[in-house]
Amino acid sequence: MKPQLIFAAILLFGWTVPAQVGPEPIEVGVEDGWFVVNGERFFVKGIGYELGGGRGSIPWERTFDPQTMECDLALLKAAGFNTVRSWNPYSVEELKLLRKHGMMVIQGSWFTFDRYLRDDAYAQESRDKLTDVIRTATQFDHILFHTITNEPHADALISAGMDAYNRACQELKAAARKEDPSCLVTYSHCSRNDFLDQSEWDVIFFNDYMYAPHTVSKALKYRGHVEWLRKMHAAGKPFVLGEFGLSVSKSGQGNMGYGGNTLAEQRDGDLHMYQAMIDAGGQGGCLFMWRDGWWKHGDKMTHDDHAEEWYGVLGIDTWESDARGTPRPVYHGFKAYNQLILTEPRQMVVYSREVPVDAYVTKHVTGLRCRVDGGPWREMERRSPSWRRGSFSGLDKGRHTVEVEATTDLADVPRIHRTVDVLAGDSARMLPTLTLTTDRTTYDYGDTLLVRVRTKKGDGTPLSNVAFVGTYEDHGNHLGREFQGTTDANGIFKTRFPLFTRPTFITLAAGADVRTHGVPHRMADAAIVKVKGLLEIDVAAAARGPGRSVESFEYGTKAAFGRVLGRVLEGGATFAVDLDGNNVKQGDAALRLRLEPKSKGGWGFAEILFRRADDISEARAISYWLYGDGSRHTVKVMMIDADGERWLDEPVTVDFRGWKRIVFSPRAPQRDPHDGIADGDGRPNPNQLGGLAFAVVKGSERGSTLLIDAVAVHE
Repeated sequence: MKPQLIFAAILLFGWTVPAQVGPEPIEVGVEDGWFVVNGERFFVKGIGYELGGGRGSIPWERTFDPQTMECDLALLKAAGFNTVRSWNPYSVEELKLLRKHGMMVIQGSWFTFDRYLRDDAYAQESRDKLTDVIRTATQFDHILFHTITNEPHADALISAGMDAYNRACQELKAAARKEDPSCLVTYSHCSRNDFLDQSEWDVIFFNDYMYAPHTVSKALKYRGHVEWLRKMHAAGKPFVLGEFGLSVSKSGQGNMGYGGNTLAEQRDGDLHMYQAMIDAGGQGGCLFMWRDGWWKHGDKMTHDDHAEEWYGVLGIDTWESDARGTPRPVYHGFKAYNQLILTEPRQMVVYSREVPVDAYVTKHVTGLRCRVDGGPWREMERRSPSWRRGSFSGLDKGRHTVEVEATTDLADVPRIHRTVDVLAGDSARMLPTLTLTTDRTTYDYGDTLLVRVRTKKGDGTPLSNVAFVGTYEDHGNHLGREFQGTTDANGIFKTRFPLFTRPTFITLAAGADVRTHGVPHRMADAAIVKVKGLLEIDVAAAARGPGRSVESFEYGTKAAFGRVLGRVLEGGATFAVDLDGNNVKQGDAALRLRLEPKSKGGWGFAEILFRRADDISEARAISYWLYGDGSRHTVKVMMIDADGERWLDEPVTVDFRGWKRIVFSPRAPQRDPHDGIADGDGRPNPNQLGGLAFAVVKGSERGSTLLIDAVAVHE
């Protein structure tokens, strides 16, 4: 909020705004891609600060708790954090207290975006709530920017269409700007949504974790992914990480993966992501998150052994633990790191003329000096209250080591020492490169995508025999693949992917580790393509009549059924497959699928393999009957082709009871992303239907008995 608006806010709302508590009013703007606060560049040392989300509570049911907030804010300030990020908006009382303690705020708002796209009344309600959040924020001058909801699912956006998504973004920004023309607004996206247009927003804001998706963990790695996102979306705009962090749940991947990390891995991994963001040229980030969220997986009264509940910088392990939380090692790691943020020089960046040394420091830093290659120390110049500056010029071409050393008045962090490897020389010709290109940017269903990976030396000549890791991320069906290759004598590798999928966006990426002047680094690149898909035929008209039966489950005995039953698998659930002779739609038996979920994401799978392949190449529709129980589990009925690949239409949500006829087109099936078949040809073979597969995926906590009967083709 601008200073001239403060008086108007007092008159309008009838109370004194907290701006008078601070040393001076706060002005927020953006200049040259950086936030500017009171005329000074501002680096976001942020953290996800979710009030009311600890032991036995739910954030959106919280009451104002000033005692806990005072304790939290003292710890946050001591650790050098200057910004807090919310998902549900902070209340007026909470905003006052944050302002009192000098915390900048990234103010959240929450609604379900896929419902926004399909429910006009809910969309209007969501805009009204956003308007209320913005109106409240105009009373304060410490709001850095606003975020709109969090991590919409890519498949829902793609299904709604990009026109609908872009129109919704424009509506929401217009609603915010109508209430406050000067406010900064952005969308809180997960990194899987890298394909979405970000041009509408004032700040580029991605939640990005080092372990997922494959684009990050396998191909680009963390710094490469942040750098790619920033270059693709953030020209002239601040780039801020909305979330990054690691969980210390007992179970999980470990090794800095999704859950299962040690306390040391959490600390070191979180600091690695923080530094990688800085090296990628970002303007800050928000560590996820302040304290453990007991509510996130299941019962708020139980600290479940699930990764989502164990990201806390403050740990609340059991009911006997301090309800306010106890600092984990990651807290102390960030306390030391936040005192000195070195934005320049950046690791493995080539500087052609001058190597700048830019440091963002807290009030606790009492002295700061720098040197290069072990030479004499130079005191750094004070450019503004928080920024110090130094530089080196006239360096020989090649690798150099810059050291920065700070002294502080903190007893537990008396001295800080940082080392950065930099390269001096021609920035355009110093580093080897890897580029990934595709033969087109838009494809139709059934087209073949050609991917080319090229590696070059710094002088532009081919870099041969480079082994790389590539990834393929289909955002419409969450299909992630990894592929590997080695460039040839001309520094080139080519591969192809057949595209049998619904309309979607696909991110292709590749990365390789190399050494330049003895320093290891990663070459990486990525590209996004669009798949338009095919227009569907009128399957309802095509499926008139009973059709030709391809599976009626009339096996007579369990032994006979056992001879056609293929794999029966389960994950996070108990899954039983049998015949049911009591409740049938046609004939004497139906297929019975019984799912008992045990954990989040539970599923069951079974397949029936035909003794003789069935030619369905003339089929215009396929129908089957599904008996539902309202459990909201998801059912997938899949065709198994000649080389074992599974193909399906859209999954069916069991939100109904009784028998329901399901009809779909076999003309444009999509590959099941979880079939585990490595030796197929990637193409549907409708003239060789080898069987059917059935999967049930958990959608609720309920056990469920589902029936399938009378599978028929309509030719």
